[in-house]
Amino acid sequence: MSIGLKIKRLRLDNGLTQEELGDMLGLSSKAISRWENSSTYPDITLLPIIANIFKVTTDELLEVDELKTKEDVYKILKKVEELGNDYNQALIILKEARKRYPNNYEILDKFLFYLMGGIADNNNKVLTDNKDEINKVCNIIINGCTDERIRLQAFNYKAKVLFALGDEVGALSILKEFPSFYHSSNQKIEQLYPKGDKRFYKQLISNIDELCWFIGNKLGKAVCYNENLSHEEMLNKCEKMFKLVSECNNDEDLMFINIIAKSFFGEMINRGKQINLSREMLNKISSYNLNLKSGH
Repeated sequence: MSIGLKIKRLRLDNGLTQEELGDMLGLSSKAISRWENSSTYPDITLLPIIANIFKVTTDELLEVDELKTKEDVYKILKKVEELGNDYNQALIILKEARKRYPNNYEILDKFLFYLMGGIADNNNKVLTDNKDEINKVCNIIINGCTDERIRLQAFNYKAKVLFALGDEVGALSILKEFPSFYHSSNQKIEQLYPKGDKRFYKQLISNIDELCWFIGNKLGKAVCYNENLSHEEMLNKCEKMFKLVSECNNDEDLMFINIIAKSFFGEMINRGKQINLSREMLNKISSYNLNLKSGH
């Protein structure tokens, strides 16, 4: 991240306008704007003053320890991932991580995910009880983060809070601004390249992978929340999915079916705990997931 973007993020996190920061430094708001646009850079003599305003060290301002921070954040997120469905422990770890890295958007994104229940479902009590904290963190992300994936997730969480508070119109007004599948960035990247270009085919396969994962996720939900299915019938659905993969002999087909199955079983395990599938059933589904035949 450039020094200009760092200053912009710190300024927004501290609730300062460009004019207010300029007044503190004896400069115009245009000078601050030029820094933040990377058109110019602050004089080196101003760095200690800027760092003092934001209560950070000059090393932090210059992101001297950026690599070390990235490695630490990676370890934290990896540890959270390894906890699986232990959402409470994951939230404890992320609360501590947030204290250490209050402006790291990956940490904030995961913190929100687990604050809202680990699968970010529409639990109205959780959403309303934590509405102020959720909105506060979402605003930090929206105002400073440049990763569109994380920003969109923050808008999504704000919509969930509005819906939990009874404002369906407000929630829908946010989500209707999101692009459709066809207008997603990955779809448009695929269309950017000529059909004979290797980059076109690579993006095409990547998009199919993403869609397969999405389909598996939705199939898992469709099974778990089908009130007409008994738990035994749900398990039978899982067995059929496993057999579908096991009996596939075409490597190209297997590659995509395998992605759908992995996503399906993962969702069945997550949702199965919520709908009180027995431990024996969950273990069986886990065994299907672990023993899937892999495509080449």
